[in-house]
Amino acid sequence: MKEMKLKDVQNISLEILDNFHKFCASNDIKYSLGYGTLIGAIRHHGFIPWDDDIDVIMLRKDFNRFCELYKDSENYKLFSYQRKNMYAVCARLCEMKRTYVKTYAPLYTEEAGVWIDIFPIDIVDNNKETFLKNLDSIIKADYDTKMKRISMLPLKSQINNVRDLIYYLKNKILLYHSVDYYLSKQISLISKFSRKEGEMTCQLGFPDNGDRDYLPISLYNDYIEVDFEGHRYYAISKYDILLKSLYGNYMELPPIEEQKRGHTHHDYYWKS
Repeated sequence: MKEMKLKDVQNISLEILDNFHKFCASNDIKYSLGYGTLIGAIRHHGFIPWDDDIDVIMLRKDFNRFCELYKDSENYKLFSYQRKNMYAVCARLCEMKRTYVKTYAPLYTEEAGVWIDIFPIDIVDNNKETFLKNLDSIIKADYDTKMKRISMLPLKSQINNVRDLIYYLKNKILLYHSVDYYLSKQISLISKFSRKEGEMTCQLGFPDNGDRDYLPISLYNDYIEVDFEGHRYYAISKYDILLKSLYGNYMELPPIEEQKRGHTHHDYYWKS
């Protein structure tokens, strides 16, 4: 298989986003570009030049509806924990026909290609102290799920030194249940601590942002169209509040040494 260039990955990602956008628009499902993709739309009117993926965010009710209604095709397949074909509390819409991604952290029950990430936004406790206690439990459960996924890899693919070997064996011994066990525990905690109604939200599936993601639900009231690589996609109108909370001065380019691809644990290939 021939390795894909960064521009190839971006082009395929854009095709997947088109498919996602058209489906959401035709089914009245709200979403917003998110995280680095949203920065790219505002700062570059497209991809951050060194970025290799696309992120979208949507309130839990829209996320659940999307996962329920979306029908796979020959080209695109949805992976999600609801479908029991993904070991993470988010979803990915993957290109299946032309591309293949070799990953060093198992995420699906089968091989897949280039993707876009779809993150649900949960309504959480209005009391920040209570929210932080709940979030701490979710972070611990998320860590166990990630470590279990890594421990599923062959030993020889991970061990470069004695420290790696000790780390690997520790996970093997302590995390002796199946990955489904740890994922189910994580999902249960999110269900327990999320709310049907409330004033505050957080992205609980990948809780790495901590309380920087603890933001008013009013951010998701209104949406606008933004330019992205010559296309028009949806974004929350108050994107500035979200991006400043997560990244500070997001309009300023990072130092040159940080301007590099984020997913170094993936290799992208054309199938033929």
